[in-house]
Amino acid sequence: MGQADVSNLVASDSKTSEDPKVVKEYLVKKGDNLRRIAKLHHISVGTLKRWNKLSRNKIRPGMSLKVSPSAEQAPSKLSLNYVLGHFHPRDHPEFVKLRKPYSDGKNRYLRKEVADAFIQMAKAAKKDGIRLRVVSATRTYLEQKRLWTDKWVGRKIVGGKNFSKIANHLKRAESILRYSSMPGSSRHHWGTDLDLNRISGRYFREGKGLKVYRWMQANAHKFGFCQPYDRKSESRKFGYAEERWHWSHRPSTLSIMGFLNKHFRDAMISGFAGSKFASRLSIKKHYMLSISKHCL
Repeated sequence: MGQADVSNLVASDSKTSEDPKVVKEYLVKKGDNLRRIAKLHHISVGTLKRWNKLSRNKIRPGMSLKVSPSAEQAPSKLSLNYVLGHFHPRDHPEFVKLRKPYSDGKNRYLRKEVADAFIQMAKAAKKDGIRLRVVSATRTYLEQKRLWTDKWVGRKIVGGKNFSKIANHLKRAESILRYSSMPGSSRHHWGTDLDLNRISGRYFREGKGLKVYRWMQANAHKFGFCQPYDRKSESRKFGYAEERWHWSHRPSTLSIMGFLNKHFRDAMISGFAGSKFASRLSIKKHYMLSISKHCL
């Protein structure tokens, strides 16, 4: 949400705004139009019309319009298969393929509301001379398994390291987990998370990449995005190393996180080399739930 006039925001019930079930609404005033209201809340006119089932652009003072991403932030039917990545976004009605210039042209799928929020953010960044492009988005369980296995057996060398040379398999799993999730435990399964521009810590520490990162730090929250894996601190002692390229659409993850916390167990992670260490490494607690306080 942007800096809206709070006097015109009302919750649909008495729950706090942190509850993902709450839908924020805007009371239309004299002189308002859909374009102004959409811009105020960092969404597109199309999204605003879709959330409110409007077929025309005409509105009138006194109307109450849904303006919160939570209006359609969660999958219509949450399931363990969804959380574990056992589906293909191409076949899911709530996903859309992100096309150029907003992606690298490959099959990058996101949840519809996440794609919409990203496009609005990319347009705002462009006005400031910043280019944002998605280079990785939704990954299925099988895609994550391929990434993990390539590192496990040494087909993919990371930072000059061949993980297959680590004889102790527990240590090998811990080393890969520095930047890669175990299949079934990745936020990329949900369609809510994306990687920007280049998957490289060095890129985002200097030059053009640093300018992109600073812009994101200052502006991403206006469009609902947060950096789940920020620098380790007292509030995030465990989990993955800092990933300046990885951003998450917070409003879309709240109900998924709640579902995960209630229903997911480490023992559900299986079917690949190293999966037997999931419980011992407390994947759910120390990795899946160990995220930046700004994403909670």
